[in-house]
Amino acid sequence: MTVLTFHVPGVPIPQAEVRPGNVKPSGKRAPSYYANGKDLHPWRDAVTTVARHAAARARAHYPKEQAVRLDLVFYLPRPRTVTRPLPNVKPDVQHLVRAIEDALTKAGVWVDDGQVTDGSAYKRYADTHPAGVAVRVSPVTPDGPETSQ
Repeated sequence: MTVLTFHVPGVPIPQAEVRPGNVKPSGKRAPSYYANGKDLHPWRDAVTTVARHAAARARAHYPKEQAVRLDLVFYLPRPRTVTRPLPNVKPDVQHLVRAIEDALTKAGVWVDDGQVTDGSAYKRYADTHPAGVAVRVSPVTPDGPETSQ
């Protein structure tokens, strides 16, 4: 099965917790929303678009019964005054991952992000790489990740 790799340029945006909508006078609840949706939605749309094109080129689609490994490297812009070597501050890496998983589901790379059984996620400053995220999706067998490409 195919290994899918691609890079999405831009500033990675974390997927914040969902906030419930307010209860309207009619007793119905307004739709839930992401507190940072104004920034999140364009980022997830960019990831979805790049993933869809990369998957089509590679003919990569992982059916529901296929477990996958997801490896991500987030390259974050370094603030001018920061000298620490790693971005050990917000955004949380788990929130960054969640946004990518949802975008890959929407792109049709896999059926459901529950298929992800293995993986890694790193945050680094974009000192030697363009800001964005490097994505690698590969099939997993019961014996471990497939190594053929």
